[in-house]
Amino acid sequence: MLRAAGRGRAAANDPVRATGLVSDVLLGLLADRDAVLPAPPDPEELFPAVRERIAALREEGRTLQHPEIRLQSPDRTETLPPRRAVRRAAPLPAAV
Repeated sequence: MLRAAGRGRAAANDPVRATGLVSDVLLGLLADRDAVLPAPPDPEELFPAVRERIAALREEGRTLQHPEIRLQSPDRTETLPPRRAVRRAAPLPAAV
């Protein structure tokens, strides 16, 4: 599942075209792969490409949003945080 933005965050929408920014990026990426469709796209390949395009749009000042990615299968469930929200764990205090 690919969400345009995480819970409580704003997603950019284009009311004239009646689409969201992430939807537009995703549809563009799928159009680039039309030769291999209707086979289901590989989310492990597609979602990072969406992130890269949205990151480029952020750098251009066109959006502030960060897509949220949730990968779920019978073997795993994983929600990938936005790249900027990834924090390193604080070191544990030394044992006394």
